Amino acid sequence: MFVIPTFSIIRQAVIAAVPADDRRTAISLDSVAVELSFMIGPAAAVWAATTWPTRWVLFSIEMLGVAAGILLWMANPVLHDEAAEPVDDEGVSVGSATAVPRSSWFRSGFLAVCLASAATTVVLGGTDLGIVAALRDFGAQSSIGWVLAVWGFGSLLGGLVYGGLKRSISAFWLLGALAVSTAPMALATGAPLLAVLSFVAGLLCAPTITATVDQVSRVVPASARGEAMGWHGSFMTAGMALGAPLAGFAIDHLGWGAGFVLVAAVGLAVAVAGVGATTSRRRVATRRADAALS
Repeated sequence: MFVIPTFSIIRQAVIAAVPADDRRTAISLDSVAVELSFMIGPAAAVWAATTWPTRWVLFSIEMLGVAAGILLWMANPVLHDEAAEPVDDEGVSVGSATAVPRSSWFRSGFLAVCLASAATTVVLGGTDLGIVAALRDFGAQSSIGWVLAVWGFGSLLGGLVYGGLKRSISAFWLLGALAVSTAPMALATGAPLLAVLSFVAGLLCAPTITATVDQVSRVVPASARGEAMGWHGSFMTAGMALGAPLAGFAIDHLGWGAGFVLVAAVGLAVAVAGVGATTSRRRVATRRADAALS
């Protein structure tokens, strides 16, 4: 319940702490940190649970989360762009002079990016379940941990590379690439090949999520960014909740490979629709600009 809201708060703090030109790199580093947790956390928890009583391991993990929350509360990071808000004579922010109506930014462009974020987590949630189902079918349940770690490592590398690029890439193009690279996982014949294919698909995971966060932060006013990031997080949660049941339905009726194909098809459909809508809006804007000049 609190995972996605926590991520949204941290990403707001990251966005507010860096200049606009460095925003994509900063968000990429945040995604890389999440992937490190995804790779190290489960393995460390399993090792601890086999060494000490499980109830104490669970209690310790929860207390680490509480400690992290206390540290975040003590640090009290800025969650808004202070440069975009008026200040009094002493330089203290006094809030936005006029409230920005939701209708001014809650439009098709914003919703399209949110749908892309939901489709991304549909693909990721379905892929997670598909990997487990495939390895169980191969009789390689013991490989689940390291194959998921390879998938996460691919995402980590992809996030680092994307953060170092000089130009941003549209979230819709990245989502399409993620979907196209996920579908071939259905062709795996064993754990080693599945690991290779998952690494390739993982290269697009963190960049796609980063791109959706970056685009959301740029299509809404600074004063509305908190609410916008909340909507973005909700769409991601909805996508994750939908991805596993979709993949599970396909796996139950057509086999584990169908799980990868179905969620990849959903991601590709949203990506194609998003690219088409973006291209159409640009053409309309160009025509209006040409008409104004003539």
